[in-house]
Amino acid sequence: MDRKVSLILPTLLLTAVISFAQTNDRVDHVNPFIGTDFFGHTFPGASLPYAMVHVSPDTGTEGWTHSAGYIWQANSIIGFSHTHWSGVGMVDGGDILLMPITGNKLHVVPGTAEDPDTGYRSRFSHARESASPGYYSVFLEDWNVEVELTTTPRVAFHRYTFPETNESKIILDLGHQIGQQKESDWSHLQIVNDRCIEGEKTDGPGKVYFVAEFSKPFLYYGTFDSEYATPESGAAVFAYKNAEQGKNIGAFVTYHTAENEQILVKVAISHTGIEGARKNLDAELPHWDFDRVKAEARDVWERELSRVAIDGASESQKEIFYTALYRSMLAQYISQDVDGNYFGADGKIHNAKDYNYYGS
Repeated sequence: MDRKVSLILPTLLLTAVISFAQTNDRVDHVNPFIGTDFFGHTFPGASLPYAMVHVSPDTGTEGWTHSAGYIWQANSIIGFSHTHWSGVGMVDGGDILLMPITGNKLHVVPGTAEDPDTGYRSRFSHARESASPGYYSVFLEDWNVEVELTTTPRVAFHRYTFPETNESKIILDLGHQIGQQKESDWSHLQIVNDRCIEGEKTDGPGKVYFVAEFSKPFLYYGTFDSEYATPESGAAVFAYKNAEQGKNIGAFVTYHTAENEQILVKVAISHTGIEGARKNLDAELPHWDFDRVKAEARDVWERELSRVAIDGASESQKEIFYTALYRSMLAQYISQDVDGNYFGADGKIHNAKDYNYYGS
């Protein structure tokens, strides 16, 4: 072989490898925290392109400022809810909030940003917070719990790493709502067994149904109703009660945990009914492999973002561009369940046989 050819061929192959590596990391140019400051009204949590579920931390619920649930300036987190709007400034969402806590006191109200110790809200630091497409994590300082979130199109996947304690708890608050009212119109929940809670939340004409499955059986459980506050808890608490209904209701479950023990929660949602949420859960997340779902979410985003390539851009310009492209794929969300059923504008259930129905 000609020496020039023998030298050129490896060079071309090396160039091809480098080029492939450079075009296979668009997901790493996305910064989900862009827009969470200066009234950008974006959220940093986990979602997939055009997905039904947007699971993300909420730092506040008051008015237009918190229309996406999260603002960069905040230093405490209320919890992690499953519906959010990106970049629109519309005050809505925040459905089905979960919050892991520890300690001998059962907190069933969120508390205030000024005094997080009055509820289940927890302080956090951006130094121990991270986000990438399809994944979010944060360390809750008050509870010594690491929270990780990933997702499928219709099912959020939570992973909580607890300390060693006999007082680990997970709070489910259906009264949580983004907006001034900060409560649902009406909700109900059912603790089905020692690893499953299901229910419905109504906010105006909209309804969100959910099924939440837990990786570990409950040691102790109950419900609460914040409409009936007490000096001790800020709400009426009912141990071992299996069902609750009202405006500001919720449930709690407790565990004994070893050091760094992980408890996982799968939360499927639907706009058609609990049966729809169950179908979504069974179809999209029949296993408990969090890292697998996280990797699959990253792959989905890489595939979608790779549809557009840009040349000659700086790293900063790539971050701006691919973050904006990422945000554009959160502007619409699919409203139908895995079986095609969706809740129409006429208030009836329809079936999308040969098309996708989007809620925005």
